[in-house]
Amino acid sequence: MLLELSRVTRALVTLLREAIEVTSSATPTVSPLPPDQAPAGSLGVFLYHAVEAAHLKNQAPVGGDAPPVRFTPMGLSLYYQITAKPSDDNTETSEFALYDAQDLIGYAAKALHEYPMVDDTTQIGANPPVLRDVGLDGDGNRLRIALQPMPFDEATNYWAAGSTNPRLALYYEVSVILLQPPKPATVTGRVLSFGVDAFVRGAPFVDGSENVLPVAVPGKPPQNLTARPAQVPIGPVVPPGGGAPQPSVVTFTGYNLVGDTSTTVLLRGGSLTGTVPVDPGWGVAAAPNRVTMAVLATAAGQTVLPGTYAALVQTATRITRPDGSTDAIVVSSNETPFSITPRIDTVAVDTSPVRQLTVTGYPFADTRLAPSDLGVYLGGARLGEVTAAGAVPAGAYRRDSATQMTIGVAPSGPAPMPLRINVLGTQSPPRWVVVA
Repeated sequence: MLLELSRVTRALVTLLREAIEVTSSATPTVSPLPPDQAPAGSLGVFLYHAVEAAHLKNQAPVGGDAPPVRFTPMGLSLYYQITAKPSDDNTETSEFALYDAQDLIGYAAKALHEYPMVDDTTQIGANPPVLRDVGLDGDGNRLRIALQPMPFDEATNYWAAGSTNPRLALYYEVSVILLQPPKPATVTGRVLSFGVDAFVRGAPFVDGSENVLPVAVPGKPPQNLTARPAQVPIGPVVPPGGGAPQPSVVTFTGYNLVGDTSTTVLLRGGSLTGTVPVDPGWGVAAAPNRVTMAVLATAAGQTVLPGTYAALVQTATRITRPDGSTDAIVVSSNETPFSITPRIDTVAVDTSPVRQLTVTGYPFADTRLAPSDLGVYLGGARLGEVTAAGAVPAGAYRRDSATQMTIGVAPSGPAPMPLRINVLGTQSPPRWVVVA
């Protein structure tokens, strides 16, 4: 690997000069300048193009540093134009100068044909090794030199029309030049054993999320609505008709979702820092085509606030190694989005001395929730927030704690009104109230 491309050009210049000297018993002038700037009577080795080697773009990283491409060597292919400039500036009248220039081209073609690869061992006569002479030895550098099959009708394109006559030239590719990357801060571990592992099933895949929302509209029979993607409140949830709190369950559908030893659900986004596994209390239950779990208020020691989250399923498959030992291979699925919403548990109507609603649920208050993060809607109107103690005026609400708020209302007659609470862009399942 190297840092300076000029060293590759110097290596070619050295190789051609020494090889032609052995062939012709003369010491030619070999120049890296462009053809129009090279000295008279010289052989020009001009680097005119470089491209990235396509087959080296996806090299495996040597460690866990990010981004990994920065710590893998970049492979380049260099393209050179080799020309000979006659010793007589008036090339139209000096036949002998043209003959000498053509001889130089022939010597160059012979030299590069005899030395198609240059490495630490490449040495011409009694001269020092070519790469040592230019400081490229000792790093495993290998320069592969290949003559490019340039069609005669395309060769004239390399000469500016009207400025000079086309000249005899050779076109070579020199590869692969590896540019030295920064040293990684981490390295991969030593391989202590190896083997071929076969899996009967593929990796887990999640194609969506869903949950059931029980809804009780006054005057109508209770019904269950299915939300896809899931909009699941933080549980446990008190049913709309009352009763004991029930788990708030979300279901992830897909395939290959059950492992030999374990199935874990990981969450990312929302109020969580990083990607964290859910706690055992979430009750993850896995089947081949679905995973269910209850949504709770904490995960991995972090508070779960309403918001949009991404879930992925991680399975562990037990395999037997060639030496007879067993191990668990952990494979992760893709991510699928779902929403965690606030919840309303109970709504109590108090008509004395003023009409107010006492609402219990979660979460109505948190140190990370700004006033603008919470929206309370009764009917179609958004209510304003007050903080003063005492009675809450109609059209306003007060947060008494994380699990209770008081809402001031005006008489609405017998018509039921939906109460909805929005936290961080997610909305609770509605509860209907009647304020006579």
